[in-house]
Amino acid sequence: MQLFPLLNKTSLDNFSVSAGWMSLNSNVDVQDKKDYKFGTLKYMNGESILQIFQGWTVDYKKIMASTPLFRKHNILGCIAEDNTKYVYIPQISITPFAAQRSFASVTYRSWNLTTFSVVDFIPDDLNYKMFNKVLLSFTFLDDWINPALRFETEGMSTKVKSASSRNLAYFTYHGQIFKVSLEGNVKKQEGQNDRYIKYQNKSWLVIEGENNISSAEAIMFATEMKKIFSVVLARSVNTIQLSKKGIDKKSHRNITEDLYFLENKFSENQMPLFIYEMFQESKDIQLNTRGAS
Repeated sequence: MQLFPLLNKTSLDNFSVSAGWMSLNSNVDVQDKKDYKFGTLKYMNGESILQIFQGWTVDYKKIMASTPLFRKHNILGCIAEDNTKYVYIPQISITPFAAQRSFASVTYRSWNLTTFSVVDFIPDDLNYKMFNKVLLSFTFLDDWINPALRFETEGMSTKVKSASSRNLAYFTYHGQIFKVSLEGNVKKQEGQNDRYIKYQNKSWLVIEGENNISSAEAIMFATEMKKIFSVVLARSVNTIQLSKKGIDKKSHRNITEDLYFLENKFSENQMPLFIYEMFQESKDIQLNTRGAS
């Protein structure tokens, strides 16, 4: 299972994505490049803006004094640097003032959005795509919970490797049973002249359901888990990664959807945990692995 985000960008990073953009509907061909409009998605400081060059025509008849926003739905972006990955935006909006303020023949329009996804598939035939796993990472999670590790001895040397996932708990939501487990990854970094080796832990929580998990449910799970960690650690916590994992039932290919959504960022997330705030392996919390609801 691919653990890291498709763009190698966390929810705390500021970044931009240049792509060709189109509004998905039954009449468009996503493979026809002439239907795309050039633009850049900017994600920074907890805000998302899509700037489109020579963008879509705005229906001014629908923009009245009583209509606060003009909206477009189901926007797809084909990433310029990697045509195997796409950006999907459920909805973008623009104010009447922003839509009318420029009548120049060459112009950019800035559209607002609250959430978007980076995917490794074309988001069509969604009925054949099932996502039953949610991968979560939060600030301080790497320090607070150690991932499962195993030690392998070969002659005079000992290697540290990631072990299989550990089950932590079960819960029910809307009649569906979900399993919470811990995934881990170990990054090895050798010091100067190989005189020392540094191992860096990376931990993720995986929530696995029996059926499809919607994007709204995945964001809700991330928000509720974040609240739990904020209470336990007595400090504000941010979501670093929210990914949905699933399968295309037509091609039987594993697929990923990395969700980016707006939440407040806290500067104290740059501060490391004190040693007494970390859980040692021998003093870890014993969660009820039989189930909770």
